[in-house]
Amino acid sequence: MNFPIPFSLDLLPAEVFVYLAVFSRVSAMMMMFPGFGERGIPARVKILISVVVVFTITPVVRQHVPPMPVDVLPMLILIGTEVVIGIALGVLVRMTMGALQVAGHIISFSIGLAFAQGFDPSQGTQSTLVGTILAIIAVTLVFTLDLHHLMLEAVVESYWVYSPGALPAVEGFFHNAVMTVAGSFVLALRMSAPFLVVGLVVYMGVGILSRLMPAVQIFFIVMPANIMIGIALLGFLISTMMMAFFTYFEAYVSQLLMGG
Repeated sequence: MNFPIPFSLDLLPAEVFVYLAVFSRVSAMMMMFPGFGERGIPARVKILISVVVVFTITPVVRQHVPPMPVDVLPMLILIGTEVVIGIALGVLVRMTMGALQVAGHIISFSIGLAFAQGFDPSQGTQSTLVGTILAIIAVTLVFTLDLHHLMLEAVVESYWVYSPGALPAVEGFFHNAVMTVAGSFVLALRMSAPFLVVGLVVYMGVGILSRLMPAVQIFFIVMPANIMIGIALLGFLISTMMMAFFTYFEAYVSQLLMGG
């Protein structure tokens, strides 16, 4: 049988190495990305998604993959470096989701639902109900707003920003991590600011009334009203809160594509 294109089995190991190198970074990033790497998604599904992405983007990024090393040790070092780069980039993007958890905790304390907790599937631990609701809505909107396309673009663009086999500067990564945490905390305060104001006003009023009427248990009377006001305010502002979060998320991932 004659092949229209010259084919040699000697090229097979080099081709396998290219796909293996791309899979190392892609799978690490996909395991950490919001939406793709959620704890509720089975590991086999995550691997399947990673394989599909690898076969899709490898023809585009293969020019950045260095030739296959002759020895085993340099090959293992290169594969390990790709895994580290993928985990680092995925963790930076995942850290932006912490803004929702912080905002959920602040809102819960402000409206009196701090002790109402449930299982958060995105974190795999117990969390406040408000934080869990915000996290579930965020994961849903990631795919509804097509922001998963932005994350897939980040996977491809990472090969232009971070060359395979070369670890990024450690101080640069920690700087990005610190700035990400700081930005997420500021965003959480912005999202929960209305609840902080309402909670401050309510508790100041409760303090004044308790001094004027010490015989009446004002706190137990006002608490149900505080919860009702907080839930109503959450329903009114949740769309604005999610809009602010995804505006920040899109701008952050776009900046990450430029290596910032």
